[in-house]
Amino acid sequence: MNLEPQKVELMVELIDSIELIMTFFNDQAIQDISGILSPVLKLVNGIASTDLIDILERGLMDPELDKALLDPPKVGMFGLLGALRNEDMQRGIGVVVEIIKALGRASVE
Repeated sequence: MNLEPQKVELMVELIDSIELIMTFFNDQAIQDISGILSPVLKLVNGIASTDLIDILERGLMDPELDKALLDPPKVGMFGLLGALRNEDMQRGIGVVVEIIKALGRASVE
């Protein structure tokens, strides 16, 4: 079997990379990573068990949002007050208010 120098060099680099990864992933690194991932996964699980993900997904897929992101409208104080008459705006604010109230209740527990 005749190995080309390029292949041998590639194999050496691969082995060096594996050794570096093995050095990095010691017990402490794995414990640190799991300490970070655990609360993130709890949060993802909590969000996934609500309708919030579906609402966010539908909202982000709205073609009107795409248009607004490409050419954002300038909205002043009176424009914001006028937007409050819109039912979609009212429902959106209602969702945000309920999220904030739930966070407030949770902060007391």
